[in-house]
Amino acid sequence: MWRNVVQSHISDGVRGPTSASKHGRVFMKTAVIKRSIFINRHKTSVSLENEFWAGLHEIAKSRKTSAAKLVGEIDRQRITVNLSSAIRIYVYNYFRSIEGEYAEAN
Repeated sequence: MWRNVVQSHISDGVRGPTSASKHGRVFMKTAVIKRSIFINRHKTSVSLENEFWAGLHEIAKSRKTSAAKLVGEIDRQRITVNLSSAIRIYVYNYFRSIEGEYAEAN
C-alpha cells in the first residue's frame, strides 16, 4: 500500500525533479505542505510532505474516520515529539506493519 501511495505521487508529478549527489545516489525533492487542522476545537498547523498527507488520509479512510480525528488520536498518544513528527512516525509504522504482514503471508 505505502509503495502504491508513493508511486502514485511520483507518477502524478507531485514530487519535484530528482538530483544526484556526488556518490551517485538519486534524491527526490518533495514539497512540505503546511495545513491547518482542528484538534479538540483548537486550530493548529501541521507541516508534512505530500506523501505523508496522502498516507494519513488513506489510513483515515480505511478506519472510516476523518484525518482530523486521526490526528487528534495521534496527538493524544504522542509523548515527546512534535505533532508533525508524530504523524510521520504513525504513518510510517502503519504502512511498515502492513508490508510486514504481507511479506509474512507470502
